[in-house]
Amino acid sequence: MRKREARMSCVSFGENCHREPRGDGNFEERFKTMKKDKENIDENKVPESVSEAVPPAAEENVESGVSHARKAADDFKSAAGAVAGEYRGRAEEVWNDARYRVRGFQEDSEQYVRENPTKAIFTALGVGFVLGLIFRR
Repeated sequence: MRKREARMSCVSFGENCHREPRGDGNFEERFKTMKKDKENIDENKVPESVSEAVPPAAEENVESGVSHARKAADDFKSAAGAVAGEYRGRAEEVWNDARYRVRGFQEDSEQYVRENPTKAIFTALGVGFVLGLIFRR
């Protein structure tokens, strides 16, 4: 019953249940080699701390890499700050220019309405009528 269930689950997942074992088939030789390696380990040669296990040259390379990464990060931070400041200044210029133009347009339109009130009223009625037709559909 279990074989049938396992077979059904393999079929339902589209797997091949009848696979050959992986590797070159020399399990006994690999097992013997592993056993010899385990026997050759001398417990007295195991380092007591990480500093004993890591060679000094590797520590120097790590420290050099860390200092290089910190320097690169600091350089990137300063460059990004400079670019951000530049874009901030440009954005403020554009914002002030847009506010100035809008204020000028508002003042001009108020002046036009005061000088030509009838035209302004009929223009507003026409624009409202056209927008009403457009949005009605």
